[in-house]
Amino acid sequence: MTIGKHNGAQGNDRAWMVDGCDTMPKLFLQKSHERGEQTAMREKDFGIWQSYSWNDYRRYALEIAHGLLALGLKPGDVVSIHSEDCKEWVFADLGIMMAGGVVNGVYPTYQSNQAAYALDDSNCRFLFVEDE
Repeated sequence: MTIGKHNGAQGNDRAWMVDGCDTMPKLFLQKSHERGEQTAMREKDFGIWQSYSWNDYRRYALEIAHGLLALGLKPGDVVSIHSEDCKEWVFADLGIMMAGGVVNGVYPTYQSNQAAYALDDSNCRFLFVEDE
């Protein structure tokens, strides 16, 4: 892994490149293509471990990105996720970024007034909600 300042930063001390990529989606796409069928994550589902490859991860994230764009997501629009930690959160998180959206986490531990504030204050346009 190569980490260094972005050549075009022009005074922006926070502009960094990782392996030649200046955004998380670019780095994700690069690494997911390199790693292909290697395991990206595992999750226990009904007591059985399920594995998801980097190709799976990329496919799900791209499906979410394309879906949001088809629904009218514009660059900088806020998309909230109200869920426990799960693979779908990770897929949605990257998909939102790939589509140019801003991710806003709304955790299930929030009281109802806190969740309402997080959604309202962020000017959320889209919301992913876990089923339980």
